[in-house]
Amino acid sequence: MNWRIVILAVAGLVGCQDDAAPTAAVPQAAIPAALTAHPGASHGTTGTGTTGSAALTQSTPKAGKAILAATPQADSLEGLTAEFPWGHGKDGVWSGTEAKDPETLAKISDADMLQRALGASEQIDREHALVSVGRRRLSGAFDAFRKGISHSEPLAVREMALSGLVEHGGSEALPLMWSILREDPSDQLRGQAIWAVSLYGADEARKAIDTGLADEDTGVRGMAVLAIWALKDRPDEAISLLESAAESDELRLYQEAFYNLSRMPWRRAGNLLLARARSTTGPKQRLALRSYRNWVRKFPDLR
Repeated sequence: MNWRIVILAVAGLVGCQDDAAPTAAVPQAAIPAALTAHPGASHGTTGTGTTGSAALTQSTPKAGKAILAATPQADSLEGLTAEFPWGHGKDGVWSGTEAKDPETLAKISDADMLQRALGASEQIDREHALVSVGRRRLSGAFDAFRKGISHSEPLAVREMALSGLVEHGGSEALPLMWSILREDPSDQLRGQAIWAVSLYGADEARKAIDTGLADEDTGVRGMAVLAIWALKDRPDEAISLLESAAESDELRLYQEAFYNLSRMPWRRAGNLLLARARSTTGPKQRLALRSYRNWVRKFPDLR
């Protein structure tokens, strides 16, 4: 299967339009910085939990250490959300990434990797191992994931446990993703979990979006609005949710709503942007107008 999965942190890239720099709001949530990989790739990446344009450091190989490979920078959220494999699984089940470990990690035995994922090594090794056991779909991986998402673990470990769940996929991973979305104390990780759950198709995505929109944190709600893109094949649902977000006075919410609307090939999306440009003032009006112009440029026949 010749497809490419991109899972990058989005801090600093909120609501970017095609030809514009990011607007002022800075997100508190990010999707899993797990990998940029495709089957047969010569190397993969794992995330660090750091915010800020998903930049990952590149380290020199050391004995017994995993390698952090550099992740390409995302130019805008459009590139990010366009490549995110929304609902890629069959029959409502995300089947995992099918990615392979980089050569350095591949040399480590399954038994050793599982022990590292369970915490029998330094934290940085454990973080890499949590992703690796997911890629390998090891028996015992879920023991490591359940331990890794415990609230007593550092945020970086919990984030990589979520990334491992994304790598692994399958029906057993979904309840653990949901527990992160509903219960994790980190708004960053709850935001990531919305996107992880949304891999399982539109039905799960809608439930995750509703949960995210009810979250007390603005950043998580913003991630939920972005995730409405997972409903792009359900125009009535998507438009209704985006219209509600567009009416919000919260910058984070209405800019994400405008951004998604500007990418949707429906006349109703353009009409909604134009209506907001005519009925609002100040920064919101300017953003709505710019989004409408982007929509017209993309879909001139629908104007």
